[in-house]
Amino acid sequence: MSKEFGIYPSNNIPRLWWGARAIISKREIDIPVGRYNFDGDREATDFRNFFNWIENDAIKKLNDKVKSFNNKNISFDSDDGNYHCEADSKNSGGGYLYIGCWSNK
Repeated sequence: MSKEFGIYPSNNIPRLWWGARAIISKREIDIPVGRYNFDGDREATDFRNFFNWIENDAIKKLNDKVKSFNNKNISFDSDDGNYHCEADSKNSGGGYLYIGCWSNK
């Protein structure tokens, strides 16, 4: 399945997925309105937890990586292993960070 923005997992169809194309500016990421997608079960019991993890944990970790000039092949999971995040600049010259976060739970 192809999504307009972000990284969609190639080896499975996640229950919840959020992707974005962030702009890297001053070694931080900025996600403009309209540069992200969501696909999945909006009635999922952990829908809010998923987005809380993205907003409070994943974005912070991504900013930390970008600040240390790491914007390739980023991959990490939530502490409980329920959520996954991947990000990569995809040879954009350092201007963009393509992000995908998902849950298979």
